[in-house]
Amino acid sequence: MVINKIKDRGDIKMKIEMLFPEVCNLFGDTSNIKYLKKCIPEAEIIKTQINEEPTFIKEDVDMIYMGPMPEDIQERVIKKLLPYKERIKELIKKDVVFLVVGNALEIFGKYIENEDGSRIEGLSLFDVYAKRDMMHRHNSEFLGEYEDIKIIGYKSQFTMMYGDNESNYFSKAEQGKSIDNYTTIMSRLDQLYGQEKKYSQAYQCFKRNIPLLKTLYQSDKSNYTELLNDILVSQSFYSIFEKQYVEAENYSKEALEVDSTKHVAYSNLAAALLFQGKYQEAEKIYRQYKSELKETFFSDFEEFSKAGVIPKNREEDIEKIKQLLLKE
Repeated sequence: MVINKIKDRGDIKMKIEMLFPEVCNLFGDTSNIKYLKKCIPEAEIIKTQINEEPTFIKEDVDMIYMGPMPEDIQERVIKKLLPYKERIKELIKKDVVFLVVGNALEIFGKYIENEDGSRIEGLSLFDVYAKRDMMHRHNSEFLGEYEDIKIIGYKSQFTMMYGDNESNYFSKAEQGKSIDNYTTIMSRLDQLYGQEKKYSQAYQCFKRNIPLLKTLYQSDKSNYTELLNDILVSQSFYSIFEKQYVEAENYSKEALEVDSTKHVAYSNLAAALLFQGKYQEAEKIYRQYKSELKETFFSDFEEFSKAGVIPKNREEDIEKIKQLLLKE
C-alpha cells in the first residue's frame, strides 16, 4: 500500500510523520521508523514532539506512525489529539496509512478503564476499549498473517483490548492474544436473547459456553469477572424458564461468588428457591432486598406467570411473597 503510493506520486517524496517519539518509544519501537527509512531512503521522516502541532493538520502525509507509551502518557496523548479528531477521521477515509503500535491503539478506542472502574475517554474512532491491570503485565508471542505475509511479534503491556475490530484489523491472529472478540460476542448474544426473549436458545448456548468462560476467568479474573457474572445471572434466569430450578439456584450462587456486589442475582436465587419449596430461604432474600429489588421481583413474577413456569403447588407461596413485598 505504501509502496504503491510512492509510485503514484512520481518524484514527490513520501512523507512519514512520527508522532511524539520522545514519549511514545517503549521497547525500542522507534526502530520501526529506522527500518522504514532503510527500505525507503527517499522518504521524508517528520518527527513531531508532543508540544508541537502535528504536520498532518495542515499538510498531506502518506503515513502516520505512533509507538507504544507508558500508561500515564496515554491520557496526555488523547488530550493532544482530541482537537484533531475530525481531521484524523478524514485521513482514515482517504486511506492514509496509520501504523499504530502496542498500546497506542487504545488512544483511538472508546475508553481505557482503570482497575477502580474509572474511565479515560478515548477518541472513539473504533469500536474497541481497553482495561488496565497495573499489577499484572501480560506477555505473549504473536503469530499472524497480513495478506500472504507471516507476521511474528510479541505483546507486553498492562492492558487488554476488547471489542469488534473485524472490519479494520491489520493482521489476522493465528496464535497469541489479539483483541478479545469472544467477550463482545457473548455480551451481544446475551443482550439479543434477552431482548427477543429467546430463553431456550440462550439456555443451550450459555450452557455450552460457561465452562470456557470459567476457564478464562480463572486465568484472567480482572478482565472476565464482569462478563462471567453477567452470563451466570442470565443463565440462572433462563434456567427457570427451562424449569431447571436447582440449576437456577446454583448459577445464581456462582454469580454471587464471582461478584457479590451485583445483587440482581438474588432475584433469580429467591425465585429458584421458592419454586423448589424452600420458602423460608426465599423469604429471607425477599425481605432483605425488598427495597432494592422490589420492581425486579414483581416483573419476574409476571414474566414467570405468563410463561407458565411457576409450579402449581407454589402459587400460594408466590401470593404470600407479593403481600410481603407490598407491606411498607
